[in-house]
Amino acid sequence: MGRKPTVLISVLTAGLFLTMAAPASAESATVRDDVGDTNSRSDIRRMEITNSRVDNRLHIKVALSEIVLGAPLTVYVDRNLQNAGPELRMLAYPDSEWMLFRVGKWGERGNAIGTCGRVSYSDSTRHPVATWEARRTCLHIPGAVRVAVKVVDPEGGRDWVPARQTFSERVSARD
Repeated sequence: MGRKPTVLISVLTAGLFLTMAAPASAESATVRDDVGDTNSRSDIRRMEITNSRVDNRLHIKVALSEIVLGAPLTVYVDRNLQNAGPELRMLAYPDSEWMLFRVGKWGERGNAIGTCGRVSYSDSTRHPVATWEARRTCLHIPGAVRVAVKVVDPEGGRDWVPARQTFSERVSARD
């Protein structure tokens, strides 16, 4: 009887290890930003990107030091990795409206294409976090993406993650 519990524990441990080692249905990335690297009151702390083909979702979460009313948050999405610049620009204001634009390069206003998904960007929440979740099919994302985020304080200062007009590493979508 002493051998059966040992074998059972070994089998359960191996099963747990295989479950943990199984590939995820989505690839995600977290990009951290230096604290105090800007004079903006709304300092970006980190950006989390999840690109899920299985769930047909692109989810972007931006943690900030605080959400400042009147401080627009812009999310740039690169869905054509052969092109140096963004193809999409999502612009949101705290506790206000948001809009999605098709762009061809950095700094371009672009053409409004409506909205895809949901944006949460409010100074009334407990945690200073902005999120944007959209269907990949609505955004016409065929595969991997790269993302950049900018916030502009109306009293001066701006912060970018990972850096000014620089995208994150590519985030693939897995089946």
